[in-house]
Order: sequence, then structure tokens, then C-alpha cells
Amino acid sequence: MLQRICLLVTVSLLCSCSARHMGSISGVGLVRVNATSLTGRQNVQTKVSCGDTVSAASKSYAKVLFVDGNKIELGESTKLKVVCGKKPTEPQLHLFSGVIGFTALEPLMIAFDKYLLDVDLGGMGGLKFVNPEEVSIRMIQHNAKVTGPKNFDDLGMEKRDCTLNLKTGTTGCYTWVNAVPNVTPIPKKP
Repeated sequence: MLQRICLLVTVSLLCSCSARHMGSISGVGLVRVNATSLTGRQNVQTKVSCGDTVSAASKSYAKVLFVDGNKIELGESTKLKVVCGKKPTEPQLHLFSGVIGFTALEPLMIAFDKYLLDVDLGGMGGLKFVNPEEVSIRMIQHNAKVTGPKNFDDLGMEKRDCTLNLKTGTTGCYTWVNAVPNVTPIPKKP
């Protein structure tokens, strides 16, 4: 008589001590951390660690709150990796596609293609892949610098929108004052 032996093996996604807990993620729609899906209409929250790949599918949204106070929001069709470097100058995130918004309570570095966006303390803004060859960067508050094959330290990006061609390294920027203009009403005739 043959007997079947079943062995159940569980493997943790955080199997090494080097996978530091970096924060927590919540989302709506189809949001993934590595191969684990957070789905449904309700906010579901889970941990994010070094080396995790985070993605938000079409018509989905995710918010990551890091232990250092930095916050990022992933728009639909976005994919990034949480990278923990040994030096403070190494990137903390690597954006592969989509759009993110960020609030940096601590300096924040975001790698994309062969470039690095270094956001100052208190910086707020967003980074978006317009297409595979072009990104758009918007700094709402404070400043940031872009480094890569071509150095853009002097863009002075506060309250500016800049586009960067990833192949040629060319940029185009414009300054904006307010999202909604502050208009003084015209007095009515007596």
C-alpha cells in the first residue's frame, strides 16, 4: 500500500535579516508588494521592506508612509522598487513607470532611468513618466536637483515643471505661480 506524504513548507517574503522594515503601504484597487496582492475596495495595509517591488495597476492607487516620515503616493500603472543603500547618497526609490507624488520630511532620492532626483528636506512634488523616453518633474515646495549623464543642479526647480528627455538629456522648464490665480474682483458700479 502506497502512502502519500505531504510536506508543507512556508517561506517568508522577508527571509533575510537584511530586509529592513521601511514603512507601510495601503491601497485601493490592485496594489502589489512583490507577488502579494492587496486588492479590494477597502484600504488594506501591509509592511514595505528593502528590496520590495511595489506596483499599482490600472485604476488603482497606493500610499506608502516610510518610518522616516517621507510619504509617496503611486498613481495608476506605476511600478517602483524600494532600495536601501549603505550610504545616504544612494537612491531610496527606483521608479520604473507611472507617476508618484512625494512629500519629503527627510531628504529623498528617487532614481529613474539613468538619472537621480535628489529632493531637499521639506520638498513636495511629483515625478511622471510621460512616455518611455520622457519624464515630467514638478516641484511644488522647496527644491530638488537632477543628476545623471548630464548634471542639472542649477535648474532651480521650486514651483517649476520640467520635462527631461531620457535619451538626449534635454530639458524644458516653465515656472508657475499658483495653481489657481489669485484674482482681485472688479468693483461693481454704484
